[in-house]
Amino acid sequence: GFNRVIGSNTLTLDVTTGSPTIEVTQSNRTLRITSTLNGNDGLTKTGPGTLTLNSGSGNPSTNSLSGPIQILQGILQYGNANQGGPTTGAHTVAISSGA
Repeated sequence: GFNRVIGSNTLTLDVTTGSPTIEVTQSNRTLRITSTLNGNDGLTKTGPGTLTLNSGSGNPSTNSLSGPIQILQGILQYGNANQGGPTTGAHTVAISSGA
């Protein structure tokens, strides 16, 4: 099943220490975030489910998320095959064993 965060608003991923964490707790679930993404602290994905990041307009240039991306568990789908990734900047991506 799908759970969605949809909107024309901007989702800012910034924290005072570390990196923002998004957890998808069930392996048979997908959380799709289609809001424009901003932030300087990267992103950490946890939980066995799938997290899909792509902007609502389908235009990756509308995002300005920067920083390292860590996948500790589950699946992170970064954009989609037809629209490219959700950001224009370069990222370091770390994938943990078993993710």
